Amino acid sequence: SGQVIEESHPQPIRRVVSPATARMLKEFLVGVVERGTGKPARIPGVGIAGKTGTSRKYTDGQYESGSYTASFVGFLPADNPQVVCLVMMDNPRAGSYTGGAVSAPVFRSIAEKVLGTSDLFAPAAIARAETTAGKEPMPAMTEAAEAENLPAIVRGNALTALVPDVVGWSV
Repeated sequence: SGQVIEESHPQPIRRVVSPATARMLKEFLVGVVERGTGKPARIPGVGIAGKTGTSRKYTDGQYESGSYTASFVGFLPADNPQVVCLVMMDNPRAGSYTGGAVSAPVFRSIAEKVLGTSDLFAPAAIARAETTAGKEPMPAMTEAAEAENLPAIVRGNALTALVPDVVGWSV
C-alpha cells in the first residue's frame, strides 16, 4: 500500500568505534558465518555477518541445569547491511541447545524469505549494493517498494529500507 510505517531523522551524536575497528569487527562476524559456529546461517552468494550465542539461565542465584537461551543475530549483505535479524530461542528442546545449531538455521530461513521479497535482493542488486556501500540509496528501492507493495521506512526524502510483513511465516 506504500504506507509509511516509521519516519525518523537520525542525529549522529558521536562515533562509537573507529572505521578501522568497525571493518575488523565486521570481518570477525563474517568469519563466524563462513568458518565458525554460525555456518548454519550461510546462504550461498550472500555475504552474511553474525554472532551465535548460548547462555545458561540464571534463576534465584544459581544456574539452572539444562535450561538455556540460544541466539543468533546477523545482518546482510555484510558489505552494505540492509537487513538485521535476531533469533532467540528460550529453552530449545530439539536435541541441541546452542545458538549455532538452533537459532542460526532459523535466521537463514527468515533471511531466505526476506531475500525473496524484492528485486532489491537479487544477486545483481546485492553485488551493486556491495560496490556502492556508503553512497546514496539506490533509486531502485523506491520502485521495489511500490512494485512489491511493501511498507517502507523513510529518512528525510530517501527510502532507506523495505520492511516485508513476515507475520505468519513459518520456518
